[in-house]
Amino acid sequence: MKRVGFFTPLLAVLAILQGCSPSNPGVARLGNNQYILTRQAASGFHGLGAVKIDALREAENHCMVLGQTLLVTDTLDSRPPYLLGNLPRTEITFSCV
Repeated sequence: MKRVGFFTPLLAVLAILQGCSPSNPGVARLGNNQYILTRQAASGFHGLGAVKIDALREAENHCMVLGQTLLVTDTLDSRPPYLLGNLPRTEITFSCV
């Protein structure tokens, strides 16, 4: 019988949790130098803060690629409790200036 070390089950748990990472539909152009980005967690285990930080980083990276600076013009966030299909979700409207 093969012995299973401590790290083998730990790696299995981490692999499962990785499947719970936020989903990312990407940045969509609204026109007139306006963009929108929607980010939602795949489970209720992630708080809204982590989802929002990821979305803001992606928006900032998008503007950096263009050689510009991020200017957030609007945000829309889901509200708890995060269960029964209501998952942490944020929608960021922004410009690159």
